[in-house]
Amino acid sequence: MDEKGTTALLLAGVLGVVFSLPIILVLCGLAFGQAAVFYRRKQLSEMGRYLLVGGLWMVIFTLLWWNYYSFNYLRPDVLAYQKPYYLSLPLTFSEWGSFLKKLFAVFRSPLDLSWPGLAALIVTTGCWSLWSRDRGRLLPLLLPVLFTVGLSMAERYPFHGRFLAFLLPVFFILVAQGIGQVMEGPPWRLLTGILILAVLMSQPLGRSL
Repeated sequence: MDEKGTTALLLAGVLGVVFSLPIILVLCGLAFGQAAVFYRRKQLSEMGRYLLVGGLWMVIFTLLWWNYYSFNYLRPDVLAYQKPYYLSLPLTFSEWGSFLKKLFAVFRSPLDLSWPGLAALIVTTGCWSLWSRDRGRLLPLLLPVLFTVGLSMAERYPFHGRFLAFLLPVFFILVAQGIGQVMEGPPWRLLTGILILAVLMSQPLGRSL
């Protein structure tokens, strides 16, 4: 990426943050994920460019947060509404159950997929498929999700419903990758992948008919 590319990426990110607060999580996932990839490849100049862009995005986000967003997001009524949707660090067996229930709820809303457990398995399969083929493509996808989980556990961002709409492309890419992995090989695997896709889409398709 040359200087023009760096400038264009920086401006696009600033514009995105202005119009959508949570997009900073996706942008930082992209910037720092790519920086990690270039570090592994020993391409330090490219790594530096992405670190610079990611750092500047965070500065712009911080300025916007303290000058505008904090007044809306830190109101007592907003905090009270969001509190049930925060994730908490699971320390006991029962807490793990509650944690996974909230985590898997993303597959019902906003993804609107049937069988959250099956959807989670397919997403895991998609992650494994990308990891085994090209780790550099997986990290920028996973980092926004991990950042969001971390913020939710710090009680700074709710892990629920429409608040996670910005993660929809990430999850659908991983679902598609996972189903594609299932379909590879003999014909019975192709049929299995089609069946899994039909099961996952049965609920939204049923409501649309």
